Parts: sequence; structure tokens; C-alpha cells
Amino acid sequence: MCDNFLMTTMRNFFSYQKASVLRHHLIRLAAFLCIPLLWYAVSEFSEGTTGRDPDEINAQTTNNHASDIARSRAHTARGAEQYAWRDRPGNGAPSRSFPVVFDREREPDISMARQGAFLTMPIPALLEALINDDGEATLWGAAALALRADEAAPHIEAILTGNDAYAQYSVARVLREQLAERHQATLTAIALDATAHPLARIGTFYALSGLSLDVLAAHTLLTTAESHPTPALRRAALIALSSTDMTDRAADVEALLGGDDPLCRIYAGRLLLEQGSEIAPDLFVELAHHNDYLVRQEAYEALGYYDEPRIERLLEKAAAVDMNRSAARAARLALFRRQIRSLASPAQHNQALEALMHSDDDHERWHGIQYALRGDNKALGMTALSRLAEERSPLGMMAAAQPLLTRAETTIGNRNTQPDDSAPLLTSMKQGALSPFEKHFFEIHFGMARYSVMLHNAQPHLPHINKAAEVTFTQEVVREDTGIRPVNHAHNPLTGRGFVRRRGFGGSARLYVSDLMERLDALHAHPDLSASELLEAWRLAGRAFHVLQDMASPLHVFSVWHVLNSCHFEVYWDTVVDEALDLVDVPETAPTRPSQLSPLSTSRLDAFTRLALEKRIAELPDTLMAHLDAIAWSAYYRASFWGEIHYADTAGTRETTPTGFHDGETDALPNILHDVFDGNIRYHTAWWGDYFELEDRLGNTFAWNRLLALDEWRPCPNPPRETSKDGHSRAPVRLENGQESWRITGRFLFTHRGRTPYCHPFRYPDGEPMESHLPRYYGEKLLPLMVAYGNGWLATLAEQYPILFDAAIWEKATRKTTLVDERAYRERFTSFLRQLLLGPNTETVVTPPDWYGAADFLAPHIPRCGCRP
Repeated sequence: MCDNFLMTTMRNFFSYQKASVLRHHLIRLAAFLCIPLLWYAVSEFSEGTTGRDPDEINAQTTNNHASDIARSRAHTARGAEQYAWRDRPGNGAPSRSFPVVFDREREPDISMARQGAFLTMPIPALLEALINDDGEATLWGAAALALRADEAAPHIEAILTGNDAYAQYSVARVLREQLAERHQATLTAIALDATAHPLARIGTFYALSGLSLDVLAAHTLLTTAESHPTPALRRAALIALSSTDMTDRAADVEALLGGDDPLCRIYAGRLLLEQGSEIAPDLFVELAHHNDYLVRQEAYEALGYYDEPRIERLLEKAAAVDMNRSAARAARLALFRRQIRSLASPAQHNQALEALMHSDDDHERWHGIQYALRGDNKALGMTALSRLAEERSPLGMMAAAQPLLTRAETTIGNRNTQPDDSAPLLTSMKQGALSPFEKHFFEIHFGMARYSVMLHNAQPHLPHINKAAEVTFTQEVVREDTGIRPVNHAHNPLTGRGFVRRRGFGGSARLYVSDLMERLDALHAHPDLSASELLEAWRLAGRAFHVLQDMASPLHVFSVWHVLNSCHFEVYWDTVVDEALDLVDVPETAPTRPSQLSPLSTSRLDAFTRLALEKRIAELPDTLMAHLDAIAWSAYYRASFWGEIHYADTAGTRETTPTGFHDGETDALPNILHDVFDGNIRYHTAWWGDYFELEDRLGNTFAWNRLLALDEWRPCPNPPRETSKDGHSRAPVRLENGQESWRITGRFLFTHRGRTPYCHPFRYPDGEPMESHLPRYYGEKLLPLMVAYGNGWLATLAEQYPILFDAAIWEKATRKTTLVDERAYRERFTSFLRQLLLGPNTETVVTPPDWYGAADFLAPHIPRCGCRP
């Protein structure tokens, strides 16, 4: 009965507010539509479009610390006059439950900023972002490049005819989607040039794979496939011929079916198969039992062309029992391709669509859509893409971008097309519309904040944080993750970037917190704080403390955008919040100053990484902002791995190559990425594109460099226009077998988001066998550090802003303002609900209580979001 009453009450409550809520959102919608224009104007004025000079960044970092130190000294001096220190005993353990605070503000998706940036930034900057694989730049950048084809053409030609093989390779791969025909002559010249770097040629091979080549080009590429010493080049040459009629050379292609490279055999068979030749499935059946999972994967894909019952049974078994995740996925996709070719009714169409969209594997969903779009069933592919574009996830953002590439087909060659012609299309995308920026990491933030307060109050030499201050502080810690604020919660300590850029909307969290501290400075300058000012000061402290906590989340310090709760680290610890709170109850969570290193800071790290972290920490001053820097650098080094990868069959070696960086040189060092994954690093030239892949000890695979797909790991980004040994460096390399390749040396990060498995490496960076997955490993080390540095941050807050802790001021404030009166609130809210149920004439009209309070009151009775287990 009580439940029915409550549900009826809630329905009436929200029904009552319906009209006002509609007006509320219409107003916010109007405001939101102005945000991109305002952001573009501000970004152009404040930062420009090509990034800041490295010297400016270094100078600002120095000035930041100097400013922080000056602020710290000024407040400490003022505090000595204003506050007499007194001992305070601890007051018990923190509670592990809290009322979830909802915010009715709506968050404009930051993909809007990305879209607009790619359409308006100078073409050289856009190409640089694509070459450097700048986060989600690949798909949106490719779409913008296609839509701005005329403007981009001379810049693309300059890169293709230049001497930078890596730039040639990167740009050529992007051109494959829409612009290859426009640049076909230049691409063909590189592809046929035997003296060109193999990596540049591989990129052009993929770019040409959608075009029909002339007889001379086809002959040269087939000769390359037959005799070139580099396996990756031979395979890619066959892929380049996939849209060229090889009927007259079918016998030469058939000769490759008996070669010594299994992938070349598969690609030769697939080339014939896709051009109408009758090829028995026996070759692919044989290779579907190969001990190399990459060979099995490609064989399964080819078997998707056959409709024989025995092939179906083989694929069903492979999908069920293959221990490698990528291979099993390829078998399932092959079955999907067989299925959609035979769809005969709308019911069957919908059944196939639902099966694909409800897969728990993001890569399977995405690649299934691509297979459908490439000819198996375009109608199904477009329907699935439209459905996926409505999803608020990284994959949904990609699905929203892909139609722009299709639309670009009609604009190429149209000399009157301007970049801003496409802006309305971008802003109309459902993914870019008003998306609630909901988070599910509340329990960790709240619990860790309460625990930090408890530890602070247990220190006898520190001033006590009273209950009213604690409530205000911890509530604001939670509320900081609502509305538009989380867009500013990322800070890469190496590059200075936030989720979107360095300054402005989506800018660096360090600059964001610095602004909060300036506002706190202004309040603290008042000789006699009012009650409202005292509360506002603690709110500002709570907001800054939340961002401090976010620096323990790896994707926040690598500035990897993750909508909703798609960050694996946060999702994992949110589901085991009790373990997280137990984890930090260790001696290492004692108050820690920025320049201090606890045993948790460096345990399990390799020697090179440990020394790098120690150097960064040792240089930090004892300020509030330096605590944020200390956690950010700790997470940066904890969640990245030193290593080297090669664009070659032997993708990883046990040692990294001695390398010169902008900030110094490195000798030959242990390849930690190679060691952590037991050498299971592969460079794969697949039929749909080349990429790197890691395999963990459970058979899960994680890819980087798939064109227009989600990355699950990648090199750490560099500061603008420089390479850093804490980022990465690219350079050509000659392998032990004498072949030319390209290498990337530096640090690598994981971007685990969406529906991908947790990664289970073989070893920790220090070489010891690993017993957990990466989010668990990160949390076991970073969550205690979050509390340790957070506790030190509160101690520094007490030193710099002692007036906030003054008991006399709090007593004066609470006499003027009722800070917390739960009974009065509940009575008011109950009267309000009764009025809604029985009508306005039953009693005196009651003003609705504050929304935050209403949400706090209703939260325990409202079911949690379904995305949480």
C-alpha cells in the first residue's frame, strides 16, 4: 500500500511539473543552440586553431606553480593571524550510503564541439589531427575532409608528394573512404614506386582498393604480391586489386593460392571469389583450423560467402569454441552475412537487426553494419546505423558521423560547396542533441570524500571540519558530476589538454580548478564571511575536490572522452564500491604532500617509469593545485606502458630502440608493453584495413589503428608540435631481416570504453605475474593515492583558508541560517505532496521545495539506471 501511495505521489508530482519542465527544456534548447557558435568565437579568440607554442606551455606551467606558491604563502601568513590552531579528535568512520543528487540541467554533447572544430579549423591542422590520430578525430575528421574536398586538395597533394612516409600512409588511408578518386594519379604513383617506403605504399594500397586500376598498375601490384620480400606489402597489394577486374589475370592470381603465406592465400582466394570466380571452400576450411588466430579470423570471414550447410556448422562451432575473441567474432559476423543475404520478409529483416543491435560486443555491432553497408544488405545497414546513432556512446557518435561520408559523395567535384554548408546537418544529429550527462561514479566520489574528512578530523594537529561543513562539502563533491561541469574534468599533465582542448569549453581541469580557487580567494579576502559566503566557500572546495578525485581516473588524465559511464575503470569500481572503500583503509592513505611518494605510488612499476614519476613528483611545490598534479602524474604513469611497436610481422621486440625526443634521449630499454602481453602484439594487414592488436591471457583482443573504428589502446599524445619521451616518437627503422618498417616508441595507454571486455595482461610492469585485470590493478593503486593526496589537500586547505574551519564563525553562521533541518523539510515536502493529491483548496498553498532537496528525498525510492548491473 505504501509503495502504491509512493508511486501515485511521484506520478502526480512529475505530472504537476510537466508544463514547467517543458518550458524549462525549451529555454535550455534555445540556449544550447547558441553554445557552438559562442564556443567557436571564444576558442578562436582565446587559443587560436593551431595550438600554443611549447615554450608558452612550459612558461605557463612555471607561472602556475609560482602563482600557486605565492597564493599558499599569502594564505598561510594570513591564517597565522586569523586562526589559533587547536586539536580535534576523530569522530568515527564514514557512512557508505548517500542520497543521489540529480541535476535537471542538460549537457550539450561535446561531440558538437568536435564536429564544429573539424569543419572550421584550418586544413593543415585538420590533417595534422588525422595523422596524429588525435582521439576521435579519425571519423569526424575524415567526414570534414571529404566535405571540404576542394579546399583540402592542394594540402593533401603536398603531403602525398612529400618525404614523410608516415604522413603519406596516414592520409592515404583516410582518402580511401571518399577522396581516393580525386587523388588517384598521385596515389597510384606512390603505389607503383618500388623505392617508396613500404608503409607509404601500404597506405596507398588501401586507398586504391575501392578504385578500378589500369592494366599497368594492376600488373605491377600483382607482381608485388607475387615476389615482394615484405609479407605485409604482398598482402596489401592483393587488397588493392579488390575493385579491379582481374579476369584476364585470373590464372596468375590462382597461382598464389598455393603460396607459403596463409594470409596471401586467403586474400588471393577472396579476390577471385568477390569477382565471380568459382572457388571451392576447401582452402578456407583448411586455414580455418590454423594455429594463428589472425589466419583463422580471415578464413572465417571468407567462409561467409558460402551457403553450404557444412560451412554453417563450421562457423557455428567456431563462434562457440574459438578461444580468441577476434576470431570468434569473425565467425559470428560470417554467419550474420550469410543470414542477411537470404532475408525475404520484413520480419526476418527486423530479427536480424535486433540480433545485431543487442550484441554485447561493440566491434561486432560496428563491423556487422559495415558489412551490410558494403553490399550484403545496404537497407539493413542504414537502418542499423540510424539506430546506433541515437545511442549516447562513443560508438553512437561514430554512427552519427558516418552518413556525412556518404553525403560527401554528392559534394565532391562541386566547386561551390563551402564548409559551413554542412553545419545544419551536423547540429541536427541526434547524438549531438541535448544529452543528460549522467554519471554513475557517485558512490566512489562521496565515500572517498567522507573518508578523507574522517581522516582529516582524526589528525590532532589539524582544525576540525564540522558537520555542517562536511555536508556542504560532500554534497558539492557529488553535484559536481551533474550538468555541464563534467566536460571540464579532464587534464593531461603532459599536454595540458582537457577532453576537447586546452582552454575554454572542455578545457583543462587544472585551469578549471584554478578558476574555482580564485573564486575561493575572493571570498577568503573578506574579513568577516557571511553565512552564505561560508557555504559558498565550502561548495567551491567540494567542486575542486571532485576534480582532484577525477585525476585518479586514467581516462581523465589521458583526456579520453567517455560519455555517460562508458569508462571501464569507473564502471568496475562503481559495481564494487564496498571493496573500493575497504581498499583505502590502509596506512598508506595518511595525509600525503604533493612531493611525497608513498609505497603505493611506485609499486609494480618498471624502473624507467618509476624514475620518471619520482622526477615529476619531486618538482612539485606544496600547494593545493600541486596535489592535483601529483595525482594526475601518478595516474599517468600507472596507467601507461613504455614500449615500441613496428609496422611489420614482428610487431614487438624485447627492447625499445634508442630514441631522441624533444626533452631528451633514451637508451635501449625493456619493452614493457611487449613484456606485459607476453609478446602477443600483432600488426595485421586485414581485408578491410591494417591495425595493431594485443591479445591478453584470456584470449581477449584489443585493437588500435583500425580506420573509422573504436580504438582500445593507442600511443600517448604529445604536447603540441613536439615529441616527448612521456608521449611517443615515430621514426623509420630497419629490422633484423633487413626490411624497412616504421616504429612508434614511447608510452601507450588503454581507452577501455563501451562494450569491450576487461583486459587481463600476463604480467605487471615490474615483470611479476598479474592476477587481476587492468581496472582492478589501476584502482588498487590509485584509489588509496586519491585518498592520501586528498587528505593532504584538506590539510593544505586548512593552512591556506583557516577561516573556513573557525568554530566561532560557524556558530555565528548557523545562528543566522538553518543549514540542515531535515524534519522541517520533510514536513514541508509531505504537505506539498498532500496538496498535489487532494487539490489546492484543501489547505494553504505550499511552495514546492528546492529541486535538489526533492531529489535527495525521492532518490532512495527511484530505481537506478538500467545500465548499472
